[in-house]
Amino acid sequence: MPKYQIKVTVLIITLLCATMSQAIVIRHDIDDKDYQKLGEKYKSSITYNDGCVGTVIDPIWVLTAAHCVTPQEQRPLFIEHLGNKYPVEFIKIHPKNNSDTNNYDMALLRLKWPMKDSRPALLYPFYDEQGKQVTFVGNGNFGNGIKGITSTKSILRAATNIITGTSKSQLSFIFDKPEEALRLEGISGPHDSGGPAFIEKNDKLYIAGVSSWQDNQGVEGIYGVTEYYARVSTQQQWINHILQEYKATPAIEHSLLLAIKTAPVDTLKKQFSQYPSWKKNTDLIRALLIQLIYQLPPERSKKVVNAVPELTTLTLNNISLPSYVIEQGNWQLFEALIDLGININEKNIYGESFLTQLLLLYPQELPLAPLLDKLLKNGLDINARDERGNTALALATYLANRDNNLERVLLLLEKNANPNIGDLENYTPLMYIASAGNTALAALFLKHGAKIDLKDSTGKNALNYVREHNRKVLIPLLSSN
Repeated sequence: MPKYQIKVTVLIITLLCATMSQAIVIRHDIDDKDYQKLGEKYKSSITYNDGCVGTVIDPIWVLTAAHCVTPQEQRPLFIEHLGNKYPVEFIKIHPKNNSDTNNYDMALLRLKWPMKDSRPALLYPFYDEQGKQVTFVGNGNFGNGIKGITSTKSILRAATNIITGTSKSQLSFIFDKPEEALRLEGISGPHDSGGPAFIEKNDKLYIAGVSSWQDNQGVEGIYGVTEYYARVSTQQQWINHILQEYKATPAIEHSLLLAIKTAPVDTLKKQFSQYPSWKKNTDLIRALLIQLIYQLPPERSKKVVNAVPELTTLTLNNISLPSYVIEQGNWQLFEALIDLGININEKNIYGESFLTQLLLLYPQELPLAPLLDKLLKNGLDINARDERGNTALALATYLANRDNNLERVLLLLEKNANPNIGDLENYTPLMYIASAGNTALAALFLKHGAKIDLKDSTGKNALNYVREHNRKVLIPLLSSN
C-alpha cells in the first residue's frame, strides 16, 4: 500500500500531510552513524513536502509521488529545502497515475522561485536499471530490519539497495538479511513516499525512481519486504515536456501584500477596507496565505490577524487558514487564531477536526497537553468524528500501537475522550487493539471504561478479534473484565 495511506482492518485511518516524517530502515548490525554520514551527501538534492520527500530536478522543480499531493486543494502549499521554505506554484500529476494499482505514482511541483544551493539530480536516461545499486534518502521515523520502525526522531540518513525487478512504470527492491545484503543496505519506511532512488554514474547524480509503496505483509521495514518505486527512465519524456511547457509566472503585486509586511499595524484594517473585493481574488488570497504562514515572523503574523480578523476566514480550495497553519507547523499563529475565536470544531474537507490534524502533525517532542487544554477551554468536541466515523482517540490509538508510545492516548483518555465510540461500522478502538494484540493499550482502555461486549456491524466483539488474530496474550486480560 502507499506509505502515505494506511488502512487497518475495518478501521480506516488516512494519514494526511504528516510533518517531515520520512524514514530509512537499516540493517540491525551496522552502526547508524554510517547511514547518517551517507545521508549528508545528498541533502542538497532532496526536499520535504507535507510529510513526503521530493527530489530536486531543477532549481524550480521537484519530483515526488502522486499520492503525496492533491493539486485541486493546492497541497502541498510549500516545500522545504536546506531549512528554507519555498511556495509551490502549481502541481502536475502523471496522467496515467492509478491509485488502485499504484502505477505511474509521480508528480511534479513547480516552485514560485528557485531554491538556493540546490544540487539537481539528472533523470536516469537508460533502461538498464535491473541489478544496479541505488541509494535511498530520508529523514525521520527510523528502524531496523528485525524490529521495523523504532523511532520518530528526525535525522537525515541514506541507505543502499539493488534493483531486483522492473516494469514499465515501477522498479522493485528487496530488503535482504545481512548475510545477503550490501554493507549499508536498507529500505525506505512509513511516510517516506516521494523520495529518490539515486544512481551515480561518471560522477553524476541520477534519479532512477520515486518511492511509492511497500508490500509489507502487515509489518513495514522488516527483512524480506519488497518495495516499489515509480520508474523515471520510461517517463522522462513526460517529465521533460512539463518542464519545458510551464515557464515562470510573474509574482503578484498588491499594496496589501506590502502592507502586512511593513505598514503600522493600526492602519491595516483601514487599508483592507479600501479593497472590498480582496476576498474574491484567489491569487491575492494565496499570496496572503504564503505571507502569513511562511514569510512573516510569527509575531508579525499574530499582530496582522489581530488587526484584521477577517483574515482568519481565508480559504483556498476549501482549505481554511487554520488548517494550512497546522499543516505548516506555525504553532504561534495557530494559538493566535484560537484566541481570535475561530470555530474550534471546524472540520477539513476530510471531516477531520483540528485535534485529528494535530495528532498527525504536532511534533512528538512538544507537549500536546497545553494546546489541547486551550482547545478544550474554547469548546473543542474531543469526541468529534470524521467522515469515516473515527474519533481523534481512534487515530491516536493506531499511532500509539505503531510507534509504541501511549502518551497521547493517555492524555486524551484523561481529558474524557470516549473509548467506546466506533466508526461507521461500529468498529471500536478496543477491537483494533484486540486485533493488534497490544497488552499495554488494552489495559489502558479497560482502565478508562472501554467495553468488551460491544459489537461491530459484523457482530464481533473485542474477544472475537482476539481469537480471530490469535492474540492469546490478551484473553486473560479481557476475560477478567
